[in-house]
Amino acid sequence: MPNTTPPQTAADWYELGIELGERAEQEPDAALRERLRDEEIDAYRQAVDADPQEAAAWFNLGLAVGQKADEAEDDEERAALREQEVAAHQRAVDLEPEDAGAWTNLGLALGQLADAADEAEDDQKRDRLREQEVAAYRRAVAVDPEDSEAWYNLGVALGQQAEMEDDDKRRDGLRDQEIEAYRMAIAADPDEAAESWHNLALAFDEQAALQDDLERRTGLRRQAVEAARQAVAGLPEDADAWDVLALALARAGWELGERATLNEAVEAARHAVTLGAESYGLASVLALAGDEAEALEQLATALEDGEVAAEDVADDPDWERLWDDPRFRELVGEELF
Repeated sequence: MPNTTPPQTAADWYELGIELGERAEQEPDAALRERLRDEEIDAYRQAVDADPQEAAAWFNLGLAVGQKADEAEDDEERAALREQEVAAHQRAVDLEPEDAGAWTNLGLALGQLADAADEAEDDQKRDRLREQEVAAYRRAVAVDPEDSEAWYNLGVALGQQAEMEDDDKRRDGLRDQEIEAYRMAIAADPDEAAESWHNLALAFDEQAALQDDLERRTGLRRQAVEAARQAVAGLPEDADAWDVLALALARAGWELGERATLNEAVEAARHAVTLGAESYGLASVLALAGDEAEALEQLATALEDGEVAAEDVADDPDWERLWDDPRFRELVGEELF
């Protein structure tokens, strides 16, 4: 039963905030849940007003504001809440700089702001926030090198930086750092590492595409395959994990001329589709495996279903061997070549 004694101290307001937050989590009615969340936020604000040095109250205030931001439908309201979330988490780490969880939460909040800036096409703001996000995760793993979540989040943020980087040398360096972060996440918690293996496979694959040196490129292709195998071992019913394995096998098999690897890739891609994967992954694998007729059939389905844009297919190196094929050009659009 809710406590009816009026709060008097920072500790009272803090406890009330926890109680209101628990009630909000359990409340099925959206309007009432929103009211409880507002009361929770107000309680934590009262707590930090009463004792501005109380790091735990700042920490929970950031979490509560972040949850309200997650549920906000208005873009401007959500952006304003994200700014408040970052400010609260920043205050928490200022007060408790040895709290790895606080640094991780600050990184997550900064990442949300960076994503919003990216959607708004504000590249300068996005890049600045992404740098701050990466710095926050680095502080988290410096405080606690065994924090697998912080290492994982660092890998994600570095990968996002790499995607936006135009300079080949810097992008290559960011991919190396991303790979190392996922390796550290796996080492910190090998029993719960499937998502890290999945992302590591993607990072190896992206890194391979940047390499001119054949030996290094093929080595990275093999590492992508092995990481993807680990991912499907941990996520055996995950369509995306099987899709990633299929593409890793197909790219390695095509580059190394290994027919058995290509055949395994097609089997993995078909299995991914049975689990719910889209047709485009299977189409790309079939193209790399040399089954041009079925590859084009699956591509037609993917284009018809809106899984992929024609201009993206035209730029996809998985289809390089078919770029001059009239059937491929007719499907994609001759004007794109």
